[in-house]
Amino acid sequence: MSKLLLTLAISSLALSSLLLPSTLNARPSEKAASADRAELRAIKMEKAKLHTQERLLKLKTALKLNENQMGDWKTYSDYMTSTSNNKLNALVSLKNKLTNAESPPTSIELAKLNITRLENKLSGAKNQLQAFSKLYKILDKAQRETVDKLARRKVHREAKSLRKAKMMAMKSQKMKRQQKKKMEQ
Repeated sequence: MSKLLLTLAISSLALSSLLLPSTLNARPSEKAASADRAELRAIKMEKAKLHTQERLLKLKTALKLNENQMGDWKTYSDYMTSTSNNKLNALVSLKNKLTNAESPPTSIELAKLNITRLENKLSGAKNQLQAFSKLYKILDKAQRETVDKLARRKVHREAKSLRKAKMMAMKSQKMKRQQKKKMEQ
């Protein structure tokens, strides 16, 4: 756990050093800017990997797994780690494809890319469910209750976040309508 915290601290320090005001005001050459973007992307990818490892460590600790369950846990943990890496690589690849195109993508091409992204996300969710189901089957009653409780909390947090985003969007629309009304007067 301390190794994970140390790595998080180092990543945070590296990220914060990239965002210092003095570096924001400087106008680096295009080559240096590209190198900075690559370094920032690498830091973000490392941060995402650490986030996945942290979530897995918290779940493992909460479940209090015994020796007989460790094999299935390792399979699930390895799947989640590799999936996290694949998602990040796919996003980087998509961004590179869009930025390196000779001409901007058409709305049809963007829609197709979005459909592909959503299909991959759905496929990944199905595979994740399958991997987790194998682990869930070997958990005892108390461990299942713990997992179920954590899952309900996660769904509640996500729903709360969505409600908050919806309220912010509604407020923004209201402000735009008020500004438009003032301009018409």
